[in-house]
Amino acid sequence: YGGIEQARETVSNFLGIPIHHHVILKVSGAKEVVDALGGLPIDVEKNMDYDDNWGKLHIHLKKGPQVLDGEQAVGYSRFRMDEEGDRGRIRRQQQVVRALGRKLREPAMLSRLDELARVVKQNLDTDLTLMQMVDLANLYSSFDFAKMRTASIVGDDAVDANGTSYIVPYEPENRRTVRRLLQDLDWLQKDDLRIRILYKKAPSYLAYDLADRLYDSGFRGVQVEALAWSDESDTESTHLVWYNKVPRLKGVLQAVVGKRASSEATVPEGRDDDLAIYIGDNEQGGWKSVPENLLEEREPLVEDIKPVEERPDIRYQPEFIPRALPPSSEQINEPYQPDTEEDPQTFEESMDPGYPTRGSDGQLTPTRAQEPSKPAPPPARVAPPVVEETVTPPAAQEVAPPPPPRPVEIDLTAPNPVATPISDF
Repeated sequence: YGGIEQARETVSNFLGIPIHHHVILKVSGAKEVVDALGGLPIDVEKNMDYDDNWGKLHIHLKKGPQVLDGEQAVGYSRFRMDEEGDRGRIRRQQQVVRALGRKLREPAMLSRLDELARVVKQNLDTDLTLMQMVDLANLYSSFDFAKMRTASIVGDDAVDANGTSYIVPYEPENRRTVRRLLQDLDWLQKDDLRIRILYKKAPSYLAYDLADRLYDSGFRGVQVEALAWSDESDTESTHLVWYNKVPRLKGVLQAVVGKRASSEATVPEGRDDDLAIYIGDNEQGGWKSVPENLLEEREPLVEDIKPVEERPDIRYQPEFIPRALPPSSEQINEPYQPDTEEDPQTFEESMDPGYPTRGSDGQLTPTRAQEPSKPAPPPARVAPPVVEETVTPPAAQEVAPPPPPRPVEIDLTAPNPVATPISDF
């Protein structure tokens, strides 16, 4: 949706590496490139029969090695209607890329350069200059594509409400995968290393015991594989095969399995091991634990550590400095007169640490912070005396007393006695 610039930025943020250039090859162009090369030799992994009229995809292939033309090669790399889904399609696409690289290195391709250049020019979109593409071609002219390392995104499969499938990636695992592919050995940690333990006639518990010791020492990428008796791998004696040169790992393994024969080889296709340990048929075991000081994790660089103020995940709070309250008017009663000798009150103030104290009511009362470098404060001023003004209240006014109550006459012989006021004379 956002074009090549947004796609480049998205991939860069996801993988944590800069993306300097891009190359886009159209699907129709991929078919023409394969046809210009005379087809690709591919070992088809399974029978494939699929028709998608809407997507114009028709795949009908039989299992086994064969030469695929452009239409078949693109269909093989796009097929995903099996139990593996997108993951299987990614693996087959990598298989086609390796076959394409091997085909380009064949001497017979020199006679096809004109046709290949025409097809590439019509179907390729890139920001590389012509000289940069020539330099890349010279750089990879002698490259052994069998040594090319590939990997897939690790995550959980998910489907949205519209039926679209996607992958929820594991970010830490994918970052480690990128470091492995880029051969960033300085940043490789124990979790990044891949160790495969193989055995044929030796007891299986020897392989699993070794795997447990490595796992307990922090190596999480350990796998155990039982070889078929028909396998021609050398298992006469225990030996190590290194696919990736990691000096720190070499010392660790020597401490665990002892001094064993070792060799270097190209990692087999479809595997991403750094090391393979072949357990000999007559192996007696006796593995040791990994010393903790042999493979220490790399400390972060100074420039990787950000100050607290620049980290949004940590709230920066300045240090609390208690301050003294200003003296109240009740405290200014008498002037302070310092003595010629050291005054006890001054001595106590100089020893005041400046921390708040808790009173009898349980509340914190701030005290004066210590300032040893400042001189003693000057004597406090004498508060002026408070003059109270005498106010004479106004004279009370004379009020006449209320008149006495009038006498009444009560007729007791009446059925209902009623009091009748007596008239004034």
